[in-house]
Parts: sequence; structure tokens; C-alpha cells
Amino acid sequence: MKSKFELSDVFKIIDSKDETKIYFSAFSRSVMPVMEVFQIENKAITQEQAKEYILEGIRTLTPEHFVRTVILFNDSTYLADEYGCYFDNKPWYIKFRIDEEGNLEEVSFHPPLRDIVTSAGIVIEARRFL
Repeated sequence: MKSKFELSDVFKIIDSKDETKIYFSAFSRSVMPVMEVFQIENKAITQEQAKEYILEGIRTLTPEHFVRTVILFNDSTYLADEYGCYFDNKPWYIKFRIDEEGNLEEVSFHPPLRDIVTSAGIVIEARRFL
């Protein structure tokens, strides 16, 4: 199983540090859960710090973390890649895509709601932080 989007392309966008090329389309499925996890750990962070954390987490992905490519909004032209990994000793479910203009759309970055098995057989266990 192969991802729709090359991680090297995703990393180039992140490494460019061009904020106009990266957007968080589902704030409640990424930035807010990251902030809540840190709050539970008594380490409050800002929205900007949460965004940086998410991009650092994505930057650690390897092909072994890939789960599957999914169709969003019942539109077969709107595809996103799902990943699961442990980052910062925490389990995360991650979903993103590169849009038609070459921008990184970060869709989800939150604790997994159920166990995730990656294409390499790595099990990312569901963990309820929230």
C-alpha cells in the first residue's frame, strides 16, 4: 500500500517555513486536541505552539506509519493520507493532503479514537487524553 502524497513533498512544504503554504482546515480535529492534551498534562501551550508541534510530528513520519488514503466529503478528487505514530511518547492519528496549489492541508492530528494498524503492522494504541 502506498500513500497518495510523497512524504518528501510534505517535508519540503514544512521545511520551507512558508506559512502561506500550510493551513489547518479542521482546527477542532488538530490544533484544539493538541492544546487539550498539553493542558491535561499541566503544560498549557498556545495555538501557534500547537501548530508547530503538529508540523514537528508530521515531520517524523516514515512510510511505515502510513495507514491508508481516504476520500473526503464523498469527492473522489479530494484525497487525504492517514498515518498513525507515536510522537513525544504519545499516540497520534494524523491526516493531511496536498491541495491542487501545492499547499499542505493539515486535516487531523489527535489521539486515536481506536487502535490504528499501519501498513507496516505497527499498532498505535487508542489512548483517551480527552
